[in-house]
Amino acid sequence: MNDSAGQLRIEDITAYIRKTGWTKLDHPNPSLLVYQYERSDDFNHEIKLVLPNGNDYSDAVAKIQSAAKLIAALEQISVSDIVQKIKKSSQDIAAAKSLRAVTESQETAIIGKIIQLKAESLDSADDSGESDGRQVIIAWDIGNNRKVNIKVSLSPENYRTACDAHKDNKTVSVMGRPEKVGKSWVLTSPANFAINETGA
Repeated sequence: MNDSAGQLRIEDITAYIRKTGWTKLDHPNPSLLVYQYERSDDFNHEIKLVLPNGNDYSDAVAKIQSAAKLIAALEQISVSDIVQKIKKSSQDIAAAKSLRAVTESQETAIIGKIIQLKAESLDSADDSGESDGRQVIIAWDIGNNRKVNIKVSLSPENYRTACDAHKDNKTVSVMGRPEKVGKSWVLTSPANFAINETGA
């Protein structure tokens, strides 16, 4: 059995199989989780998977390993590949939860590295500090090793600071209100833009 399956948790397995066509069945024993998969092939047979209802049970690791082997066989890939797929699925779910936890229009600290700079002209800026045409895209670290690109408009002075941060691969921080515009994130009312010297 592939030891890499030992990196998984019961909830990783159940979250993945719920997304891939398995159905949870009622069971009189609350200590067990039972799932069923209807395989569409020449035999049209049903496959059941039984897991302990938690990671603290003595057979949890063995059951996780058996489940990974079964799912890998059904998807016709290696156990190590299915482990990676399940881990990535869990990370995606965690990232989605993190994003849902971000309330739009709520003051939020955006921390990350600048991945794109855009300026029409720094020299044409007027004394009003109007920031149209000077934008950066920050790879916003939302946790669980996930990042979301968010667009931030900056004043000429802050844009020059952003250029320095980008050149030196420094992490930056900025306060503002994240807004979802179509499929993209935009930071409104940005303030306190700075290079995060401790997060370089």
